[in-house]
Amino acid sequence: MKKYFIISIIVLCFLLFQAFVFAKVIITVPNVDERIMQVTYLWEINIEGEAQCIFPNTGYDFAKGPIKVISVIEKNTEQELEYEVVEVVDDSKKKQAVKVFFPTPIPKGGSFAIEVTVTAKTDFISIDKDGRYVFEYETGHYDAFFVLPKGHAITYCNYPVLVYEKTGSTVVLVRGEGTKNLIFKTRSFD
Repeated sequence: MKKYFIISIIVLCFLLFQAFVFAKVIITVPNVDERIMQVTYLWEINIEGEAQCIFPNTGYDFAKGPIKVISVIEKNTEQELEYEVVEVVDDSKKKQAVKVFFPTPIPKGGSFAIEVTVTAKTDFISIDKDGRYVFEYETGHYDAFFVLPKGHAITYCNYPVLVYEKTGSTVVLVRGEGTKNLIFKTRSFD
């Protein structure tokens, strides 16, 4: 009897873990001077029967004003999805999020790969006393990609990173479990 109970708990934990198969975040800064940050979340969701979902469910922490939705796409089909900007409450703070409507409820054994891209002004871009640009972002995603602004080189990150170039841009990858309060410092060479 005890053996079946333990097996049941393991199966239940496995099923709960599988609710979101992957999640990652890509952070870019299209306009440093105006402190505009662009954030792209990628999720794969496989909760049977789900017809809509709020991304992120705790709202966009970085946004200090209205968010502008750039795109909401189901990546398996490259289909644009219907959405609406909604208000959520997290830690007694009102934040904006994107409610995404799936084309059909998720079938048994199926999934949707959802990409949501938004921009907003932020207070998480500043310049330190040494003239370096400071970019801050908090995330619980395992993979966090930060695309440096053109003409910038990374000088500091508070986590171990992999730095590489992709299509002419410098990309910083932070990988790891748990919530991370990321701090990137760059210097402009323009």
